[in-house]
Amino acid sequence: MAIIAGAYFGYYGTYAVDNAGSLALGNTRTGFRHSHNYSSRAINFDALGEAPVDVLMLGWTVTVDFVLQEYDAAAIEDLQWSQVATNSVDPLGETDQAGIALWERAKPLYLRSCTNTNPCVRVYPKAILAPNFNIDVDFAHTERAVALRMLILPIARPVGTFDYEEYAAINAPSRPVGCANLVYWLDGPCA
Repeated sequence: MAIIAGAYFGYYGTYAVDNAGSLALGNTRTGFRHSHNYSSRAINFDALGEAPVDVLMLGWTVTVDFVLQEYDAAAIEDLQWSQVATNSVDPLGETDQAGIALWERAKPLYLRSCTNTNPCVRVYPKAILAPNFNIDVDFAHTERAVALRMLILPIARPVGTFDYEEYAAINAPSRPVGCANLVYWLDGPCA
């Protein structure tokens, strides 16, 4: 887990590095919290009383937590209902049926430093509101702050070198299949 200090400005929605067409989320209160862990399966050995002798790494879970302040209401609406095909909710609060694949609905999340703090730009190509995370929108007259947790899904790493500039050239990342190496995030240069 890493805590990134300093305010960041968030964008959500398109693959354009200049964020054209993305929704401007607003400023984070202090920065963001990037967390990751991996699941595993122990390899146990009978002769050692079922003690683990090795561990197989199965996969990563990556999340990003941040608190938006003075956020853009339309952007938050899109982000908090990102599992809905139309990315909007009717007045009844209706959503899509259960059983949809979130990878198809996930969108890029860009976090740009307001103070050239390292990383200056962090891109999560496939981000979506984390399952089982409550969104609390305060309808009071006080400061409009909302805490979010985004689940980061991997993309397949293209063959050869791959960095922020090359990521910017792709419009639609590939879903991981088979033995593909995975990319969860990329750090971009300071402008």
